[in-house]
Amino acid sequence: GSYSDTVSFTNTSNGVGNTTRTASLTVLSTNADLSSLVPSQGALTPSFATNTVSYSRAVANPVSSITITPTAANSGSSIAVNGSPVTSGTTSNTIALLVGSNSITIAVTAQDGVTTKTYSVSVTRESAVESWRQTWYGSSGVTGIAADDADPFHTGIPNLLVLAFLGPSQDPATARI
Repeated sequence: GSYSDTVSFTNTSNGVGNTTRTASLTVLSTNADLSSLVPSQGALTPSFATNTVSYSRAVANPVSSITITPTAANSGSSIAVNGSPVTSGTTSNTIALLVGSNSITIAVTAQDGVTTKTYSVSVTRESAVESWRQTWYGSSGVTGIAADDADPFHTGIPNLLVLAFLGPSQDPATARI
């Protein structure tokens, strides 16, 4: 935070006598660091560290919004998430997520009003198809586009047709048309 000190000085050159004056001096902090940065959904990659300014987070398709809770290392700092002021240690406004990459900026201004530091979080929201693939196939060899035409359970129905006609809750292994 800031700190204050009292300084006294004596003027002996005015020819009238000595005059002592006292002044207070306040030094403002230049610390624009965050001590924590927490998303409402999951954890950041890499894990939060004060001197790391770029993070990422992937979320499944049903997650359509996220909030961020930034905490300043110095109580006199001010914080804005995507341009909206946020009190240190409190949740940001809800941030809508589009399918694909979404950029979130967290700007911290030190108590001196001059020193700044910007953190960024790239949140990637999966498409409905990719979420479905991850639900049923995880990280096996039948993910991504290759999974769409695959029939790993030998049901005679390609995976993409299972999703399109039977819905995301249908287990491809038991699909029947």
